[in-house]
Amino acid sequence: MIKNRQYVAVTGIGIIAPTVTSFHQLTKESLSSLKREKMVQDVPVPEGQNSRELRRLSKLARMAVFASDQAIKMSMSPTSEMGIGVALSHGSTSYLAEFHDLMFSFGPDSTSPSAFSNGVTNAPLSIISTINKLTGGGITFTGFESAGIDILSFGAEAVLNGEYESFLAGAAEEYSPIIEQIYHRKNWFNGESPQFLPKDSEDTNGYAISEGSAFLIFEKLTDNSIERALALYSPVNSEIEEVNCDLIISGAGGGPQDSFELEFLGKYLQKNKTGVAFTNVIFGNCFALSGAYSAVLACACLHNRCNILPKVNKHPKLDAIINDSVKVSSVMVTGAGRDGQSAAGLFCTPDFSEVPLRGGASKYPKG
Repeated sequence: MIKNRQYVAVTGIGIIAPTVTSFHQLTKESLSSLKREKMVQDVPVPEGQNSRELRRLSKLARMAVFASDQAIKMSMSPTSEMGIGVALSHGSTSYLAEFHDLMFSFGPDSTSPSAFSNGVTNAPLSIISTINKLTGGGITFTGFESAGIDILSFGAEAVLNGEYESFLAGAAEEYSPIIEQIYHRKNWFNGESPQFLPKDSEDTNGYAISEGSAFLIFEKLTDNSIERALALYSPVNSEIEEVNCDLIISGAGGGPQDSFELEFLGKYLQKNKTGVAFTNVIFGNCFALSGAYSAVLACACLHNRCNILPKVNKHPKLDAIINDSVKVSSVMVTGAGRDGQSAAGLFCTPDFSEVPLRGGASKYPKG
């Protein structure tokens, strides 16, 4: 499961969704009764922040600020040498629409600077960096369903390569009626629960789109980070079929990208009889954010030592059975985008044995 892999410590987690505002709310009992909602009704103001200033931000930025603030406070990692990476798919399209509507209808003098600054792709990264005084630099990934896991692996590799002492990685997505109408016309996401997950590409009805934000903080494995670790994380590149895990959490949720997810999972399950659960059954389709949600749910499963996600009907080609009695100590998260790109990462519990570790720590993960 873990031998010959490089890991980082997950020391902070933050999440906001229409029905969840804290990592500690993610339990088997709470998820079994959660109802999927499209929108976050109220974005709390992080303690110590100026509510008036935050009201001027887009909802996308405010959700990202809230989730990242949770992760930073939980981690207690200094932000002076922290990198940041944010993944998103559509950004704040409502602000972009407002900006262009005013510009084309009434000219440049009538446009809203706030609408433009809130609508740019880097808005979440910029405001999080400003509020938390992150001066080490960062990056925004714009992509489809695999982007949320891609940004996690990018952050972990940046820490492993010594570029940063710690890294804040996550995603945000804002519900937009414009985006919903486009996908609805394409018959991709119309709010109906798919009969099976993943779906075949020709049957594209799926879970409705939603919004929210989720962030994790990665640190090097040291004695200090080990004491605070909620889990360990390792990027999975080309060796997916060789990964041994107790549970897979998939980003499939209905739609054309699920044909790629079906192929991705099918290859793994030919060699490994592992249970599969699905993030979007709980949160709906959130594009790049689904990968970050999967990561948070993986950590919650490890924290509870069992699969906490509800059961669904899996595609007949997926030979996978979830046994709720199985103790979960490792979870692989997967996501395939409609562009054919796939991504995966491995989370495991921070259980250690007494073996020398590079970087000053005195313990290694058990293999």
